[in-house]
Amino acid sequence: MNQQLLLVMLLLLGVGMLAPNIIYATPNQSATENFANTTNVSEITENNTNTYTIQNTTTSVVNDSDTNQKLNHTSETINSTQNSSSDNSNRTETIQNNTAAASDGFQNVHALWISADEVSAVNLNELLNAGITDIFVKTNRFSSPNYNTVLTAILSKLNGTGIRVHAWVSCFIDENGKWVDPLGKTIKTTVKVPYTKTVKVATKNWYKSWYKVWYKSWYKYRGVWRYSWKSYWNYQWKYYWSYSYKTTTEYTTKTITTTDTSFNDALVNYIASLAKNYDIDGIHLDYVRYPGTAYKHSGGTDAITNFVKKVDETLYSISPKISISASLMPECSVNGYYYGQDYAELSKYLDFLVPMIYKGNYNKNTAWIGTTTKWIVEHSNKPVVAGLQIYESDSNVVKLPASEINQDIQSAISNGASGYALFRYGLIDKAFFHQTTTTPSTTNTTSNTATTTNGTSTNNNSSTSNSQPTCTIADIIGAAGRVKSYVETNKVLPNYVQIGSLQVS
Repeated sequence: MNQQLLLVMLLLLGVGMLAPNIIYATPNQSATENFANTTNVSEITENNTNTYTIQNTTTSVVNDSDTNQKLNHTSETINSTQNSSSDNSNRTETIQNNTAAASDGFQNVHALWISADEVSAVNLNELLNAGITDIFVKTNRFSSPNYNTVLTAILSKLNGTGIRVHAWVSCFIDENGKWVDPLGKTIKTTVKVPYTKTVKVATKNWYKSWYKVWYKSWYKYRGVWRYSWKSYWNYQWKYYWSYSYKTTTEYTTKTITTTDTSFNDALVNYIASLAKNYDIDGIHLDYVRYPGTAYKHSGGTDAITNFVKKVDETLYSISPKISISASLMPECSVNGYYYGQDYAELSKYLDFLVPMIYKGNYNKNTAWIGTTTKWIVEHSNKPVVAGLQIYESDSNVVKLPASEINQDIQSAISNGASGYALFRYGLIDKAFFHQTTTTPSTTNTTSNTATTTNGTSTNNNSSTSNSQPTCTIADIIGAAGRVKSYVETNKVLPNYVQIGSLQVS
């Protein structure tokens, strides 16, 4: 009973916090980025005054006639000033809220990619200890273990945890590991092509040409031979030409080019079958791009966008609650040119974006993660979940220490990311799952500043540590959304729910 009451209270709390500050946008309606409604609420208690300034800012609304737009999100900034006899502190927290057809949205994501052969080794306690909210599990279409085995196992293992399961689908890679052109396969064929032609036709016309033949007709008169001229008619065959015009059908050979999009069609059907037959929370698209050659294909970027649009429409027709996300390259302004991935255009159809900001592969540092995240956030209209590499690089698969992973996460979060996704579970430093302090919150937090009055020093602390389990308002909102989604799907309350570093059961 206590468990059920606690979970119900959590659900009501989350819904209550989400509802008042939602800005809705109808199709073909736009809102400026600086539109703000500000309300001051003062609560006075004994020796304590809290002032909350709530600013609702519509970060972006897609100007789109598609009525199936699934996500409008807002951000709240809460400025909390707490005065007491022993402590003066100013704290600013940025909390992301959203409205979405797919659960509570994706503003506080702690995600992991899990390969197909790692599913059997997944340690549920590790996921819960780390506050994991989402997993992208590889669903092999062509190889073993196949998607049925993988999804059945992981869904059974995570049942009742509130962790969202996304089917991770490789798109434009065929069964031989070769790239497939999103525009379709070009086929050249030589065919006979009919055409009409008007020609002059000559006709030979035969006729009898008559003529008179004269001859001598001899006779004897009084003993003397005499003759007279006589004649008869004879003929010969002659002809003449006549001409007419007629239209005839003739054939010529021509090489024609056609486009075979059967690979794309089969891929969409495969994704639809996953959504229909498995109780998944989302589809996560990978390799939904060109291998750096999009600029060589006229219409390549549109082909990528249209494919994602098709998947979005297909999923929406099956269940509006199934989200769609994608792994994207992190090359900012040239991403569309090389890979056909236009962040702004893809944002119209994705619930959240997962740029693969792999510093090792680009020989960059933690600061680069922040600047890249910031650029993509500013050029997207949906939540951006930073995809982070937890090993040195693809050419040097040495695990990064948990402390460095935390720094990378914080760099992304402090620059606007709505969460993180770590690649991948089997390569992560296990210390990440067993930290005594919580992992960096996906709440964007400015530094806490403690200033003593009449003092000579000022201390700036970017974070405070607490050995006790902690959670933020954003964690509570995220947990409430997951509970809501689980209850709607399963019609029962989950066994427990993870709120930040706190597991409630």
